[in-house]
Amino acid sequence: VATVAAFRRESRERALILVFAAALVLLLLLMLPVSAPLWELLPIASLVQFPWRLLALAAVALAVLSGFAIRAPESSKLNGQVLVLALVAVLGSYAYTLPQYTPTPEHAEEPLLSIEFELNYTDMRGMTAWTEEMPETSPLVEQYLAGADPLITAEVLDPDADLTMLRAGGASDEVLVRSPNGTALRFYTYYFPGWRVFIDGERLPEEDLRAETVYGLITVDIPAGEHTVLLRWGDTPLRLAGKALTLTSLAVAMGLVVVPPVVRWRKKR
Repeated sequence: VATVAAFRRESRERALILVFAAALVLLLLLMLPVSAPLWELLPIASLVQFPWRLLALAAVALAVLSGFAIRAPESSKLNGQVLVLALVAVLGSYAYTLPQYTPTPEHAEEPLLSIEFELNYTDMRGMTAWTEEMPETSPLVEQYLAGADPLITAEVLDPDADLTMLRAGGASDEVLVRSPNGTALRFYTYYFPGWRVFIDGERLPEEDLRAETVYGLITVDIPAGEHTVLLRWGDTPLRLAGKALTLTSLAVAMGLVVVPPVVRWRKKR
């Protein structure tokens, strides 16, 4: 309806309608089997994982087109078209006002639920490019099931070395390593750009981190003696650039919303 009505609107509004209509058609095509060759042609598209996630973008396009599908009210009062559209939205959402209650297991708020999910649905496990083989289990599974606290999230490879777990967190782990001859330290964490390792507060060079075993686990060499080792997640130049681009886009979008009304208001004065 919005697309048909576009040809009766001014050129600026017509351009917006056609852009969002084209985006909607493209998004719908990308969620249909006919677009499978395109998904296979672009390896980076696999990051989306599920094409139906594009429904979120389609909803934005539909929201804009829904607004353009009706005529702008000539006064501050709502016209009949707006009321009909609002009624359709309310009726279409009525099913969501009737929640379906399902039993909640006791461990639903614990890590055990995530472990249970990954053990039952092996195809849902996330790996990195350095992982050559899908793991069937992990040393952490038994610890979680036994309620270990703190979790032991790393191991020393030298038989004479000793490891004491200081802290295990979602984005960082800290251990104390004692070794008479030095040892390799392996974290039960997949290697991925952004992980940083600090020995006694001093950050190791990026090249000192390596992915070992078929699972691509982070491994570093620790010198002889007693050392505190910290594994922490951090940003990379690419992620920082992405954040900067996001903030810039947000500033531009806010400017496009705020500046035109201010300019019109000043002209009227």
